[in-house]
Amino acid sequence: MLIEEVERRPVQTVQAFRTAISKVASGKPILLLVRLGNANQFIVIRKP
Repeated sequence: MLIEEVERRPVQTVQAFRTAISKVASGKPILLLVRLGNANQFIVIRKP
């Protein structure tokens, strides 16, 4: 699995991912675009 976007913003590095999720408040949902094999899929997780 590869995370391509966080909150509809592209992330290309681990640092970019960490920066993007740090801007989301605890308890709030985070929209991710992930690549699973040849398919892309949006998933939502909740920040602890």
